[in-house]
Amino acid sequence: LFVLFGVFTLFIRDRISYTIALVQLGHSILVTSSSAFGVSFGVLILQIAWLFVWGSIVVAFAAQYQHTNSSSGFWGIILILTLSFIWTHQVIKNIGHCVVSAVIAHWYFTPSSSRNASSPTCAALCRSLTTSLGSIVYGSLFINVLQALSSYTRALRDGCGGIQCCRYCLTCCLSACDGLLEYFNHYAFVHVAVYNTAYLRAGKQTFDLLTMAKIHQLMNANYTEYALLCGSICGGVMNSILASYVSNVMNFSTDWVVLFTCGGLLIGMSLSSTLLNAVSSCIMALFVLYAEEPSLLNELHPEQALRFDGAKQGIV
Repeated sequence: LFVLFGVFTLFIRDRISYTIALVQLGHSILVTSSSAFGVSFGVLILQIAWLFVWGSIVVAFAAQYQHTNSSSGFWGIILILTLSFIWTHQVIKNIGHCVVSAVIAHWYFTPSSSRNASSPTCAALCRSLTTSLGSIVYGSLFINVLQALSSYTRALRDGCGGIQCCRYCLTCCLSACDGLLEYFNHYAFVHVAVYNTAYLRAGKQTFDLLTMAKIHQLMNANYTEYALLCGSICGGVMNSILASYVSNVMNFSTDWVVLFTCGGLLIGMSLSSTLLNAVSSCIMALFVLYAEEPSLLNELHPEQALRFDGAKQGIV
């Protein structure tokens, strides 16, 4: 894994300085909009609460399955549990993404002198939980279905060689579609948060945005997700060690220990990425807002505009 990361870093070495500049720019914006960190912390608390509820159900199901040793409906229940976890996780995550994007939009459109007059966090949270909630749930559903189907096809082991080959091809296609849809969704949710538009209309606006050559170059050269992924992996490894220890203490079989360890890795990465998503959401919102109103950044925030101009040197 470390070798793969090293090779990939070598391939993108000419974009590392741009990525570092974007992370620093995002941090400088988040410092002036500190409520975004509170939103990320609140999302993390909700993720932990949902993880506790979902994990309790999974542990109870595992204990019952091990006691009865009955395979009736096993994979169907696993699929339902996977769907429920991924969908709820995505909804909570995207609510946080929309709130942070709205907070950054308030910073972008508000001069520094009058920014302290009102806090946009409560209004953004209320809008995300009311008028924009349908768009968030609807957009999260597509990712949820693709990720659940991908996990389900990976778990299937039975079948002849031809069926296994089809399964591998289907898994590869689902993973590719999942990555493209998640990339598209992030920018669509920024439009939902900032302009309070419906999901389908936000998708059209995002498609129009991606056809703009200049901003598309800046987006393609953005590897902050890769940098944040490294931090998420560290959190996932620590959580997998804890999950392995707990499953051994509870005397589960080796298969369940491996399952809980892998699940702990994925869950730990999910929770770690939740905290780091504030930086990612900030940069994505900045791209969208800069594409829509590029002159406002220079007029209202000259310091950040200077950093952004320095970051994109050599990209466009």
